[in-house]
Amino acid sequence: MPDIMIRDVSPKIADRFRTGATVRGLKQADYLAVLFDLLDVVRMRAAGGDAVLTKDLAELRLEPVTE
Repeated sequence: MPDIMIRDVSPKIADRFRTGATVRGLKQADYLAVLFDLLDVVRMRAAGGDAVLTKDLAELRLEPVTE
């Protein structure tokens, strides 16, 4: 399995990520996968008409994109 190297991550974000995985008993790769699953769920709810989630996703620049 390939490794992912992420540059220019602030120490605060890196710590939040490591802590989030650790307190849940997850490997960092598994925690990242779960976060992507959560994003999919949130996007589906937004697509289903949740205006607040749609607005929040847009503000975070996480709205669905088309290629």
